[in-house]
Amino acid sequence: MATFGQVLQDVNAVALLGYPGHRNAGDALIWDGQCALLRDLKIPILAVADHRSYDPSVIKDLPAGTAVLISGGGNFGDLYPDFERFRHQILHDAAGRHVVQMPQSLYFRDPAAADRARRAAATHPSLVLTWRDARSYRSGSELFPRATSILVPDMAFAAEPPILSGTTRVPVLSLARADSEGGELRQVPLPEGRHSDWPAGGLRLSARSAVWKGLEADRRLGGFVGSGRVRRSLYRHAAAVTVRAATRLVSGADVVVSDRLHAHILCTMLGVPHVMVDSGYGKIQAFVDSWTAGCPLLTMASSAPEAIVLASKLAIAVGECGRSDGRGSRKTLPGA
Repeated sequence: MATFGQVLQDVNAVALLGYPGHRNAGDALIWDGQCALLRDLKIPILAVADHRSYDPSVIKDLPAGTAVLISGGGNFGDLYPDFERFRHQILHDAAGRHVVQMPQSLYFRDPAAADRARRAAATHPSLVLTWRDARSYRSGSELFPRATSILVPDMAFAAEPPILSGTTRVPVLSLARADSEGGELRQVPLPEGRHSDWPAGGLRLSARSAVWKGLEADRRLGGFVGSGRVRRSLYRHAAAVTVRAATRLVSGADVVVSDRLHAHILCTMLGVPHVMVDSGYGKIQAFVDSWTAGCPLLTMASSAPEAIVLASKLAIAVGECGRSDGRGSRKTLPGA
């Protein structure tokens, strides 16, 4: 938090853009963490938008001196072209304003796409890029020499996931990606436990349905609720639904095995033993090497089959010794 206190020391208010309008609990944790950080810094959020409901007037109508923050995550690069185009659009529309990209992983497959990103960033005179692992920081510093690059932890660590009790027990929970970054983990048989991915919702079904219908209507109608208080409330409740469902899922496992970075982060925050296997472009190992390599709850596996074997053995040990005394405790922000 001290790092962002310095980055935002002369900022009186912000627009926080790039809300994750989907049910990925990791991105919801990031949004919660960013909002918690801004509350701690006593910096008000004047406007919010996701990439579908965004309109340039969101930035144009901001008071002078308002900074623009782009939400963090793992979409800086060409794996998710819609988000990358959205970032370029913000840099164009926010000319003359201070812009901060919240912590991201960086990955480009196509050198031409990386060059387009470099040119988009080079046109902005006041740009801070924050990276959540040392590899991305090194690559980002080289690719964007005119911007200020800073290494900071993922903002999910600043969130406050609820502490839940009475969850349904499962010895091993396999949280395996079912999206474009997914690896082979979801294909490996699990001897005991259950395969899953981030749940679609939580709380009561009616509450989840109402919140997400409101979000979807807002996007379809081009932001009919505006970018101020109503939308901020809608986003906050939608993120809370997603985070609560993910927390309940993870809290019910003796051991988690996953190829999702935020499964590692959430397990670390909740005190849950977990086995991680990297997928895609190595972002989990890069993050672990940067911040959490010494975490006693974490075991890294070299392959999905090995991860399942290690998780099954660990579940037996946990069952014999009882659950970790650290379960449910709040963890501090790495590097704080």
